[in-house]
Amino acid sequence: MKEHLSKTARVYAKNIGKHFKRVLFRQESVSDAAAGIADDSDKLMRAVKGSRKPGDHHRAARYVEKGRKAYNQKRYEAAEEAFRKALLEDPGYALAHCYMGSAMYKQDKLSEAIKYWTNAVKLAPGSDAAVRAEKSLSRVRVQRKNVVTALEERID
Repeated sequence: MKEHLSKTARVYAKNIGKHFKRVLFRQESVSDAAAGIADDSDKLMRAVKGSRKPGDHHRAARYVEKGRKAYNQKRYEAAEEAFRKALLEDPGYALAHCYMGSAMYKQDKLSEAIKYWTNAVKLAPGSDAAVRAEKSLSRVRVQRKNVVTALEERID
């Protein structure tokens, strides 16, 4: 456990330096850097608390990568299966929730997509996963609004 904490702390310090450098050279906005640091801080806190086994997250990350590959190949059912396995390994993995929402959306399962995107935002507010999920939720809201407007115009 101490090795995991030590490694997580080293990665955290290294990532802070990377974000600082990117902001300094205008390769990243301050808000994006803050979101990245917040995500890294969350990882460090989980390591400090020891709230889960280190292997669980690593297995979940491998499943997420497998799911992303399937998603990019437009094999959404296979992506869904991989993201479900990731969530079984690490139910608090916001990125897995975010990608699961996208896989559900591509399969026309809108209510499930919204549920997973909302979970991503709740689990890791300010993280990259939450920002992606919020963008997807916003896009769905706009689409819904456009549909309602179009229907109202037909009625009038």
